[in-house]
Amino acid sequence: MSIWSKLLGFKQTDETSHKVDKDTASLSTDTSRYTFVDVEISLQDHKIHDIGALRFDGAIFHKASKEELFDFLRDSDYLCGHNIIHHDAQYLFAGHTCRWPLVDTLYVSPLLFPERPYHRLVKDDKLVSEQLNNPVNDCEKAKDLLFDEIARWNALPEKKQQIWAYLLKDQEEFTGFLQLVQAISPVYMDPVELIRDFYEGRICQQADLHTLIEKYPVEVAYALALVDTTDHRSITPGWVLSELSGSRICDEAFAAHALSGRLSILQHPAGCTL
Repeated sequence: MSIWSKLLGFKQTDETSHKVDKDTASLSTDTSRYTFVDVEISLQDHKIHDIGALRFDGAIFHKASKEELFDFLRDSDYLCGHNIIHHDAQYLFAGHTCRWPLVDTLYVSPLLFPERPYHRLVKDDKLVSEQLNNPVNDCEKAKDLLFDEIARWNALPEKKQQIWAYLLKDQEEFTGFLQLVQAISPVYMDPVELIRDFYEGRICQQADLHTLIEKYPVEVAYALALVDTTDHRSITPGWVLSELSGSRICDEAFAAHALSGRLSILQHPAGCTL
């Protein structure tokens, strides 16, 4: 059994992989066949100038050729990286469909490490690296981060895993990670009751969770992560707030007040009955 499979906590075969929803149920992937990829883009011409990749068998790729990279990736079932979905993949697969599930460490990190001082390898939305412009080194850092994220996920209570799997199952930034860790979204459970039960006494029981979950599932997930913190200085990272307010809910008041700190809409207003 590989270190990767031991970390995930199971012996992997092609047939044992649980998927997060019906749309991914037909995929046959082996979680031990992963490759980390990092792309360096020139600020002048906005083209790929360097590519680094670290494969599951220890092989290293360090060239600027996409064609040679795709050959290197041939036996991989997952592509992993830090901000791989909205950065690296945009340059690697511009105008083409990516056939690999993408596992992005960027968006999962604030969920699994919401407490100050946060994760040692992440500063804002960037990886902390001692070598500048070295994509192979960045792949090593992304691998370390992902391993820590998987270990933290495995340590979560089952109900919390189910809550996040339900909230994030349709979000492209999270589906690759959820598939990788074999997250199971509760099918026969009311997510509202699941959240109220798990966070009893910590969130307002009068909050309109049905509406929040329907309209803002990602925002609710990040907010619930903060509810679990003990350091009052722990906050949602600024880049998360900027991305959410600039895309999904740019014309809503929710982003302005609900995610600035502790998500007041889920906390106890005056006179609230717990």
